[in-house]
Amino acid sequence: MKDAFGNYVVQKIFEIGAETQRHELRQIIQTEFMELSMHKYGCRVLQAVFEKSAVHQQIFIITLVFPDDFVELSKNDNGNHVMQQLFRCEPLNVKDYLFDKVKNDIFELSLDPYGSHVIQYILANGSPTHRSEIFKCISRNADKLLKLIQDCYGNYVIQHAVQYCAQTDKDNLMWFIVEGVTALAQDKYASNVVERTLKYAAPDMKKQALRIICNQRPDMDAYANFVVQKLVVDSEDVVMLAYLYRRIRPNLGEIRRHTGGRNIIDKLEQKLRHA
Repeated sequence: MKDAFGNYVVQKIFEIGAETQRHELRQIIQTEFMELSMHKYGCRVLQAVFEKSAVHQQIFIITLVFPDDFVELSKNDNGNHVMQQLFRCEPLNVKDYLFDKVKNDIFELSLDPYGSHVIQYILANGSPTHRSEIFKCISRNADKLLKLIQDCYGNYVIQHAVQYCAQTDKDNLMWFIVEGVTALAQDKYASNVVERTLKYAAPDMKKQALRIICNQRPDMDAYANFVVQKLVVDSEDVVMLAYLYRRIRPNLGEIRRHTGGRNIIDKLEQKLRHA
């Protein structure tokens, strides 16, 4: 199971072997679940076994994990894939059981290189209740929310929240991002969150973001220029676009020397030309 090539043989045996052979494999898994879960090749066998097992057998596999081990599993470079596979078990009460074991560590997992993948998976595939619980955790404190937005792993969790959480939940989050667009757009990771927010934002949010950008003009920044380009392309507010153009016109020569600035000018002029 832990061999680079042998693990494929074990997977194949489980796929086409007799039920007695599959039963023997499950017995081995019972005694070595955590060790296999955190192994580069062993985790592949576990995922294959779980995927090809009946629901009652999947539930039995889940019961092999000690309650305190789910967070450790989520934060492991191999174990997080097993954890995501466990969340594919269909009965909602099983998903509730799994979620209950990690819900007190959502913020910590969101900042973890591997735990963040588990939280992203739940946001994308979990129940509305689970999404709402995650949202409450990541948004209840402004400082912690900002930390996630600007984190190299946490920003992906926020992007998933913007995309998958209920509109009633995420409106306040999106307004928080829009109101801080100037600083966030110039941050390497937060700028990705801003772009995702603008993709799902209501027209009034986009208009407010453009209004703030017009007053601050972060157009030559390595990251912010992509945000400004998206605002320009998506905006139908010709008056605001014309105002932005007037704001940057005195510095056209300087701005055009930067690729990002040049792209903004080109998109602005094209938009205004066809207005």
